[in-house]
Amino acid sequence: MTPDDVRQRIVMMQPFGQSDPERWHSDRDQLHRDVLTSIRDGHPAPAALADAALDTEQHERAWEASA
Repeated sequence: MTPDDVRQRIVMMQPFGQSDPERWHSDRDQLHRDVLTSIRDGHPAPAALADAALDTEQHERAWEASA
């Protein structure tokens, strides 16, 4: 898993941000678990991977603000 992989998954999740918030949260939680597993298993750039995963928080706040 790379930071670009994480960003791509976030892009794929975006359509569900407002239309299906439960799916968004489920997908986000799974993404975070996958990132943590990758970090636990010795990812060579854990900070970059974590930073990419935290982008989900920015997307979520933007959707909540526009609701």
